[in-house]
Amino acid sequence: MKKVVITGASSGIGRSAALKFCASGYSVVALGRSEIKLARLKEEALGCSGKLSTEACDLLDFKAVSSILEKHHDLEILINNAGIYQRTDWLNPVLGEYEALFDTNVKAAYLISQCAIKTWKAQDSHGLILHNASTLGNKPAPFAGLYSASKAALLSLSKSIAMEFAPNIRSIAILPGVIDTPIHQTMGEEKALEFRKTMAGFHPLGRIGSPEDISSLMLWLCSEESQWITGSEFVVDGGISLVC
Repeated sequence: MKKVVITGASSGIGRSAALKFCASGYSVVALGRSEIKLARLKEEALGCSGKLSTEACDLLDFKAVSSILEKHHDLEILINNAGIYQRTDWLNPVLGEYEALFDTNVKAAYLISQCAIKTWKAQDSHGLILHNASTLGNKPAPFAGLYSASKAALLSLSKSIAMEFAPNIRSIAILPGVIDTPIHQTMGEEKALEFRKTMAGFHPLGRIGSPEDISSLMLWLCSEESQWITGSEFVVDGGISLVC
């Protein structure tokens, strides 16, 4: 039974991935900050053909992350899914917004990737890291400058891992477009609903994405059918990058 560690697994794409991998027979280690949400996830996974365990932690706590990876040293796949979104205004910055975006979207991914790579190197084993980035990492949008920059950094990090640690360790980036996840709730329920409706009209496929649109690709990229892929970027955005 292959073991996969998924960060940011308590909601959105991470939650969908945890349930999908568990249903497909994987041993899933779900990482998140909310013990309540992780407990709910564990209940949802009951009856799956795989198994799911949870670890509540702060991904910026290097000692905690190292301890978790030591406990789960038999992992074969790491999915760097945890991330935050925040609107930013170049001329009216909010205190701490740079640190918040880069710490969560880049530094946390770097730290846990480092731990996984060290584990695989010490064991002379194979490993795969999937990074959940964003189309904004390649094509910034207004009021998303720092978020876009953080995701661009994650894309570069993914390629660097792929180049430096081949052939035993592979690294792949996924670039979702607009996905219906709790990340939009920060703007308030009414504005979030309006945002989803407006954005749906911009997509050639007529809707924004679902977490399952991304987790399905994650599952395929971790299968035996995708073993000759590394350093690649997979855009999953309903075609919006063609018109916006």
